[in-house]
Amino acid sequence: MRPGEWRTLGLFAALDAEGLEDALASMPLRAWRSDEVTLLTQHPNDPGPASTDESGAAKEFLVTFAPAAHEGASSQAPADDTAAEARSV
Repeated sequence: MRPGEWRTLGLFAALDAEGLEDALASMPLRAWRSDEVTLLTQHPNDPGPASTDESGAAKEFLVTFAPAAHEGASSQAPADDTAAEARSV
């Protein structure tokens, strides 16, 4: 990363990739970030998943969030979108 760049990491559990996508899509400013998803595998010392359903265990995903400006967007556009989301809550 270059100076001034940032990334945010998140750990999510979902039954499948579609469930994870639903969670990511519900988060603020989806249009202004890129999400890099890594499916995590079980470690030999892992006690097991915290949540399950009838079909088995939930999968765990590591997600790296990074800002992603749209081509041609003004530098003020993300701030405007953030303010609009705050008013709609």
